[in-house]
Amino acid sequence: MQAYDYIIIGQGIAGTVISHQLREAGMTVLVINQTNANASSRVAAGIINPITGRKMSLTWRAHDLFPYLWDFYSQLEKQLGIKALHLQEIYRPFLEVVEQNDWMGKSAEDNFKPFVNSVNAPAEEGIHAPHDGLALNQAGWLDLNLLLDTYRDALGVHYREAAFREEDLLLTAEGVEYEGVKAKGIIYAQGYAVGESKYWEGLPFRPVKGEVLTIELDRDFERIYNRGVFALPLGNHRYRVGATYDNHNLNYEVTEQARKTLLEKLEGLVKLSPKVVDQRAGIRPATKDRRPFIGQHPDYPQIFLFGGLGTKGVSLAPFFGEQLKNLLLKGTKIEPEVDIYRFF
Repeated sequence: MQAYDYIIIGQGIAGTVISHQLREAGMTVLVINQTNANASSRVAAGIINPITGRKMSLTWRAHDLFPYLWDFYSQLEKQLGIKALHLQEIYRPFLEVVEQNDWMGKSAEDNFKPFVNSVNAPAEEGIHAPHDGLALNQAGWLDLNLLLDTYRDALGVHYREAAFREEDLLLTAEGVEYEGVKAKGIIYAQGYAVGESKYWEGLPFRPVKGEVLTIELDRDFERIYNRGVFALPLGNHRYRVGATYDNHNLNYEVTEQARKTLLEKLEGLVKLSPKVVDQRAGIRPATKDRRPFIGQHPDYPQIFLFGGLGTKGVSLAPFFGEQLKNLLLKGTKIEPEVDIYRFF
């Protein structure tokens, strides 16, 4: 029987990050994954954004997350020999003058200062920004499909393309056994599908469907624009535009309503006429309290969870993956705010 330190279920951003962190620490892992073009990590734009939401709030734990994620992904892309991480300014147009005035004060605060380039920056031609806007640094995006595909190939024989059948998982005194493989433990990291596991069915997952468009415009913008919707430049006049939020219809079907909503919001941001070339839907692994689910099962010590990363998986995964790695290697406790023990 083949032996590993850990079996990891799922190779989205969560599974990729924790598998890399464990391998870098000298652990052996087997990643089991069934590729799905509609998986959240495959549909997501991968935007790294320090100021988010309608109220333009500082991303939770930004001062911890952002220094760590830039270093982590930079090192990973170098090892893989790819260019997946893109440092790119995000521009948020102000809706009214009072908003601009508020940010003149905020930008001098220690909390916001590291992430603000300019408070009264003019937009590029073709953008609705009558009151100028907020230009953000430490921002950009991660090419998730490139990263995931390249990392999967790099895993080689330590990657298994297959559906995970929980009924075939055997828990033993030494760890787990699964289809000819034994390991110290197993890590569930397959997004919202974790909620279907009998071991994690009590956790308050709140999955959310999101739809995104790929469009063409008559010009290329240098920034990522974000207000109401985001418009992420992909090059060659193409952009990713999103995203919708639907917590009722949890399926992968694209809808005319979502397309209409995104185009209407885009019209308020971009003056140019778009041509839609693609529309996709995914389901975000969100949680009731909007915090990740990380840690060790209270009743089955050989079972672990790394999930619930929601809409900010790219930003959250490296920092909190390090905490899970330290739990596995050193027994270091997970922070209470993200530890799954808060629900048991």
